Amino acid sequence: MTVAEYPTMRTHGLRCLVKQLERGEASLVDLKKNLEYAATVLESVYIEETRRLVDTEDELSDIQSESVPSEVRDWLASTFTRQMGLMLRRTEEKPRFRSIVHAVQAGIFNVDKWSFDVFALNEASGDHALKFIFYELLTRYDLISRFKIPISAVVSFVEALEHWLTELEIFALIFAAAVHDYEHTGTTNNFHIQTRSDTAILYNDRSVLESHHVSAAYRLLQEDDEMNILYNLSKDDW
Repeated sequence: MTVAEYPTMRTHGLRCLVKQLERGEASLVDLKKNLEYAATVLESVYIEETRRLVDTEDELSDIQSESVPSEVRDWLASTFTRQMGLMLRRTEEKPRFRSIVHAVQAGIFNVDKWSFDVFALNEASGDHALKFIFYELLTRYDLISRFKIPISAVVSFVEALEHWLTELEIFALIFAAAVHDYEHTGTTNNFHIQTRSDTAILYNDRSVLESHHVSAAYRLLQEDDEMNILYNLSKDDW
């Protein structure tokens, strides 16, 4: 038996094991042994491929997600997402564009699933999740080729999008997210309007709850200077 034939035989053994599981005939010993072998092989392939991709960034067009079987993508997504982040931290290198693109397209970060972890992608990509999701969608629908978009232009454009917010604007976004449902009544805007509630009348039936959330949050800040996180903002910041 050649070295090349060995993985094929083990793959056949795994498929046989699946059938034994379906019939309730597989032993825990065989199951553990085969799963450990599969994990070792996939981990080795994944690490070697990632290292190879980190060394080169050209020829992005040869990355095809279809070349990776769906069951392998699922396995990698569930097993090696954390390992990728650990490996990048160990090397203390800035993640290369090509390596993260490959990870997304291979399904390690599966953007098609509800379980997709954007925070894991953001960590692995060095806080550039938007860049790689944007590139993945353009590539998936063949828009880069269709409109002859240079890869360098895509990268530069999205990096500009990522850094357009000022610190004050970022603070405002976080503040808005924190207060956006403060003192919610548990009913809809339409309910307030149709029942002619005091809140609807106060805000003239326009964005009733949204206006109330903001107003109530600012009232809370004004009631006690000790909790007023906006106390030291300048007039220009206001």
